[in-house]
Amino acid sequence: MREDQAEFFTGSGFTGESLTFTVGEEVKLTSTPFNDRFNSVKVGANANVDGWEDTDGGRWTGWDTDYRQITPGLSRVKVKRAEGLPLMMRFEQRPSDPANTYQLGVNFGLSDISTLLRPGQSFERVGAVKDTRGSWKLLLNISKQNPTEMERLMQSGSYVVSGSITPSAEFSWNSSSRAVEISAWRVSSLKCEPADKPGHFVIRMT
Repeated sequence: MREDQAEFFTGSGFTGESLTFTVGEEVKLTSTPFNDRFNSVKVGANANVDGWEDTDGGRWTGWDTDYRQITPGLSRVKVKRAEGLPLMMRFEQRPSDPANTYQLGVNFGLSDISTLLRPGQSFERVGAVKDTRGSWKLLLNISKQNPTEMERLMQSGSYVVSGSITPSAEFSWNSSSRAVEISAWRVSSLKCEPADKPGHFVIRMT
């Protein structure tokens, strides 16, 4: 899948059959075998997705990041070009920890819902910087879960942030390099480093 595309899956958690659409495509699914069958979506870094449960309206949902469990089914989808610079992150736990022991919630813009990152995955989009002025705040929430609870959280794709609302980090726009940079970091148990590609960061447990 390219960064200007979105891939829809019939199963939750990016499983089952899939179809890929490119920025600019708007598709009515009622005459296809995929009507009401899409249950998850991967969204490219330069794409946004709109989805409707009816071809001519009905409930509308939008995604600018990957989503593991879509409800209800969709009858119409539209892939648009993303606004702003995507903020991409990858989470890595300590090498000494058993696989998939922890997960990291990344909340961009202090909203109610966080993107949930699994350790060791490829970069995932957690938000987009749409304004080159000021700074953008993030909340980070790391937690350890038993396998059953972890799987439930991973399938849902997001969870509600609880606890302190003090920003864990802030990012700002560097007009010279034309890139997003870390301007403040307040989490001693995590380390954030820029990756080779603009707007990409790796968060590691310390």
